[in-house]
Amino acid sequence: MAKIKKMCKAAKDDFKENEAAIIEEVSSAKYICRKCLRTASNKKLLCDPKKITSE
Repeated sequence: MAKIKKMCKAAKDDFKENEAAIIEEVSSAKYICRKCLRTASNKKLLCDPKKITSE
């Protein structure tokens, strides 16, 4: 599976090449980016991550 850079950049530039990896990453999202509202399970993939809580 391909290595994903920041989700913001991957969504714009590399979606077709990394579609499977991106789908896997967002399907188990634990974080949301406060800047662009994208989600990921790894906070290092987001610009300004915030943990998703069920409050």
